[in-house]
Amino acid sequence: MNKIDLIRSQVGRDWSKEIVPEATIDDLDSEAIAYARKMFIRREENRTGASDIIERLSDIEVLNKAGLTFKGQITRTALMLLGKKESSFYFDGFVPRITWTLYNADKSVKAYEHFDMPLLLAVDKVYGKIRNEKYRYIADQTTLFPEEVDQYNPNLVKEIINNCIAHSDYRLRGKINLEEYEDHLVFINEGAFIPETVEQALEPGYKPPYYRNAFLCNAMVNMYMIDTNSMGIPMIYEIQKGKCFPLPTFDLDTPNRVVVTVYGKVLDPNYTRLLHANDDLDLRTVFLLDQVQKKKTISKEDFSQLKSRNLVEGRYPNIFVSYKVAKVVGDKANYVRQKGLDEEVCMHFILSTLKLGPAKKSDLLAVLKDVLPDVLTDQQKSRKLSNLLQKMKKNGIIDVRGIAINSEWYLLTKD
Repeated sequence: MNKIDLIRSQVGRDWSKEIVPEATIDDLDSEAIAYARKMFIRREENRTGASDIIERLSDIEVLNKAGLTFKGQITRTALMLLGKKESSFYFDGFVPRITWTLYNADKSVKAYEHFDMPLLLAVDKVYGKIRNEKYRYIADQTTLFPEEVDQYNPNLVKEIINNCIAHSDYRLRGKINLEEYEDHLVFINEGAFIPETVEQALEPGYKPPYYRNAFLCNAMVNMYMIDTNSMGIPMIYEIQKGKCFPLPTFDLDTPNRVVVTVYGKVLDPNYTRLLHANDDLDLRTVFLLDQVQKKKTISKEDFSQLKSRNLVEGRYPNIFVSYKVAKVVGDKANYVRQKGLDEEVCMHFILSTLKLGPAKKSDLLAVLKDVLPDVLTDQQKSRKLSNLLQKMKKNGIIDVRGIAINSEWYLLTKD
């Protein structure tokens, strides 16, 4: 199907603008209406006198102006964003819903929860379920101390959820899924990806050929949920770029479904260090480097362009992100990296961790993973840590309790 046929097949009557004849304002949630009023006033606050005028309007008048209702009639958009949970029966078996699912390390389900209408209030509730833990990593080789960030930026998470709401194809009667794993999030919604490719969405000045739910999108703009300037994908990419984290991955392999994976950890330390040392890289270049770190094939032309800038190495298509410390931050940092950090620095990280509470050796190894020399194998790093722990134990600084893999190290002194 070519692009014109694709557009023709999906553009027609706007599902989100359809009137629900039997529904009234009594079917809407009062808290959601109040929040919608607040957001619309904020939207119009730059217009002289607009706030005072809106304050005097009735609820239905505000909803009309905000594009949620149409001439006083309740639309599907109004029901989805503002409707009471029990008002979902108007959708005849289809329930507008966001489902959050938490998975164990073995991918078995640990917990889940459904979030139904009003979706305007559901977004913050869904975000509140996510375990957004602190993550430590070393991006700058000129310092011995790690960065500490939240795994997930709240604006990024909410942007993706809101875009799932805005761009789902509700004719497919699916729901929005947010799957939470130990180190990444997966967002799933039904409906073809309108830009067709992520690369196209990243093009400067890109505008989508159409909006699947134009009425809904307009209302969400008025509620400060999204913008219609096609900045959603560039924005979430810029957020991850700023943290030197992997970019979100868009899986478009399944027809009429978009799957977005957001990473809460470093995948390739070379990618992270390269971005930190070169914060002026444009978004397209970062996108290509991200593809390389994820072992995705890029074009020969893109490979040549990256290689000419000394950003990648290897023989096409087996390439990898290049980060030569000596060239970027000087020979001194390179020496530190290759020879390893002073024992006192390693012990500093161990003490900092144990001050938070007892920890297993595996936990301590994770803390020192990016600090110990690159030239060491995992087994050598583990042995080096064991030697450090035994030395600190001998000096009366720490001790261990338990046996084998269940043993935990703990502080004996506060120093």
